[in-house]
Amino acid sequence: MANKTEVELLGKRYRLVSQDSEPEEMQKLAKQLDERMRQTANRLKMFDSLQVSMLTALQLSEEYAKLKKDYDELIQLLEDK
Repeated sequence: MANKTEVELLGKRYRLVSQDSEPEEMQKLAKQLDERMRQTANRLKMFDSLQVSMLTALQLSEEYAKLKKDYDELIQLLEDK
């Protein structure tokens, strides 16, 4: 069954549907994303929501890639033992 909820990002409302996450979890993630987007907008003095969204997505992708690399290295160390 699909879980539905409404979230707000940079003052705009979005309806989300997820098969995997509960509405409370989607709300929590959206709140974290909204905070990151606002930080990006404030730091760059930029308020175009598309540009802020893209820059935030790139920052999160970079963080994810680093975490994945660290995780893969840790797994390799554990397998080598």
